[in-house]
Amino acid sequence: MPSQPLPEPQQEGPKQQMQTQMGQTGGLLCVQKNGVKTTNRYTIPGNLAVFPYLTMGLLAIGWFFTRWYFVYEATSTKHTQDKYKKLLISLVALLFIDFGVLFLLLWVGIYI
Repeated sequence: MPSQPLPEPQQEGPKQQMQTQMGQTGGLLCVQKNGVKTTNRYTIPGNLAVFPYLTMGLLAIGWFFTRWYFVYEATSTKHTQDKYKKLLISLVALLFIDFGVLFLLLWVGIYI
């Protein structure tokens, strides 16, 4: 049985043919389809499943340092206060709460 040659694929018209031109604009990948530029949806690097745990953990640690700061302020006298200790405790609390809020925003879908 002789084999028949396969028919060549027919060319689509210019409107049906999808033109793909990729370029880098503002960090997003641009794709041109039928003369209209569209951008791909931004996806975050990393696993979304860990954001709730990071949020709760970082905020809990930040609140711990905040409470420690307030207890230190309330129980220390003018002569026993150390401004460097106060500054260190407040900065640690600030960092943990800030990163906790960052992961909270990422968790709810606000990609900053």
